[in-house]
Amino acid sequence: MRVTELYGAMRGELRRVEDLLEEEVASREPALQEASLYLLRAGGKRLRPLVVLVSGRFGPRRDTEALVRAAAALEMIHMATLVHDDVIDRSDTRRGRPTVKAAWGDQLALYTGDFLFARALELLSEMEDRRLHEVTAWAIARMCQGELEQMHDLYRIDQPLFRYYRRIRQKTALLMAVSCLVGARAAEADEETARALWRFGGHLGMAFQIVDDVLDLVGDEAVMGKPVGSDLLQGNLTLPVLFALRGRTSGDEAASRRLAGRIHPGMSQEDAAEVVRAVAESGGIDEARRVAERYVTWARRDLAALPDGWAREALEAVLGFVTARDR
Repeated sequence: MRVTELYGAMRGELRRVEDLLEEEVASREPALQEASLYLLRAGGKRLRPLVVLVSGRFGPRRDTEALVRAAAALEMIHMATLVHDDVIDRSDTRRGRPTVKAAWGDQLALYTGDFLFARALELLSEMEDRRLHEVTAWAIARMCQGELEQMHDLYRIDQPLFRYYRRIRQKTALLMAVSCLVGARAAEADEETARALWRFGGHLGMAFQIVDDVLDLVGDEAVMGKPVGSDLLQGNLTLPVLFALRGRTSGDEAASRRLAGRIHPGMSQEDAAEVVRAVAESGGIDEARRVAERYVTWARRDLAALPDGWAREALEAVLGFVTARDR
């Protein structure tokens, strides 16, 4: 199965998610509603709603309405983190459009993110399984911790690799794992299946973020919708850069020292371009891709523990899309 076929098969349920998202961002405050709708209509992969809906096929209960509401809630949490991240990172462009921060300013952007979080929690509160409320709240707290850690590590050339892995686990992988788990619980899947889906979501999220970090360095700006090297300019040192700084592949310590000297607050676009070239020449990008492939391999092992059938094939399609994507 191709991921395009999967999106086609799920078109009806995803459309219901979109409709519910539009309903939920309605507000008596026009500016909040306008900013929320602007973010919503900017589009996106809707990957988290997709895995919620597919994971909901692994249990005996088929409550499509509950799955749609859960999927919308998880997407709103994701959207809220994007708005907050853009304020913290001072990002003016996302998906080829001005960010909420750029269009409305920092204050309204922060309130928009808070508003989306609140709406998401209202939706989740309607789910009967208390464990889902607890794990989602725990994941949101960890996401905030990951953002704080990233702030502390900006431009830090000597940061340990484990901090990078922990950061992306908190900021990206946990929400993907929660999305899988919420779908499984809503469908009343057995514990073994729910645990396998949780592990799969975590490994999928890790691979997704590492690929995203590679694309930030080598992607097409017109396709990505943001300048190449955006993370570098903001001081966020991702896995390919960290590998290059350690001379992990080239073994050239002098080149690593020169690279370290180019990374500093106030870097220009030209500085970032030089760093990108140096990282590519060092082999850091290729090594990061190999790490992403390891997470993909672990995710495939998780899938092997799931019941055979359409839903497992659908998640395999999602996994294939993560590694092959160009945006």
